Amino acid sequence: MTRALALIVGLVSFTLAACQGTDVAPGATPDTVYRLRGQPTRVIGGEAARGADATWIYHEEPVLAPNESILGGFRRRVVYDPVKHTDNVIVEPIDTRTQPNLVTHDVRVTFRGGRVVDVERVASPSPNG
Repeated sequence: MTRALALIVGLVSFTLAACQGTDVAPGATPDTVYRLRGQPTRVIGGEAARGADATWIYHEEPVLAPNESILGGFRRRVVYDPVKHTDNVIVEPIDTRTQPNLVTHDVRVTFRGGRVVDVERVASPSPNG
């Protein structure tokens, strides 16, 4: 196998692996990141597609059920009680150690030379809490 063919096979397998998952891996191109995650919430730096150093930030809110809300560090849930035939409202504090999925966070994707070099997930302040 020639070197060019090996490179193409490697890129195709990398792209297929990246597209089957939902997360971005180091070495991915800006095009692959855009396909996997969509439009970033904020861009810091130059244009990554042209090889400039840049950081794409994706702001992610926790996924909640239609009967849930989060405000000020508390989760409010409405649960139906079939015995009483009523809805119960449960308000509970969010423990970030046991429920990290309920924390608002940012995903920062850093590009250098047109490739992803770092992907990090950091907690961000909630706009409503």
